[in-house]
Amino acid sequence: MLVLPIAQDNDSWRLSYLAPWQVLAEEWQRSDRNRGFLLRGAQLQEARSLARWAELTDLEKAFLGESQRTAADESRLARLQDQVSRSRVVNRVSLALNVLLFAVLLTFLVWTGG
Repeated sequence: MLVLPIAQDNDSWRLSYLAPWQVLAEEWQRSDRNRGFLLRGAQLQEARSLARWAELTDLEKAFLGESQRTAADESRLARLQDQVSRSRVVNRVSLALNVLLFAVLLTFLVWTGG
């Protein structure tokens, strides 16, 4: 019976000394590794910087690795979406120029009787 309160106190003490990203790693694990807990942007860069000087648990290594992979995937997706968007603009401009060219050619043919 005495073991549970001591274990809870140990957990509480440990959590109070963890960096915020390490607490998120614990929450990520408890959430069945929900991607919403993963680090991105400046948080990820800061955690990676701090992690260089720490002995990481397997969970923390997995958390940082998954955060890095997800950030890379999201970055690639954003680049692809940007390329698709630019491609659509080019296609629309091309279509508009073709319609304009056709209208000019048709007007020329009607005007010259040709």
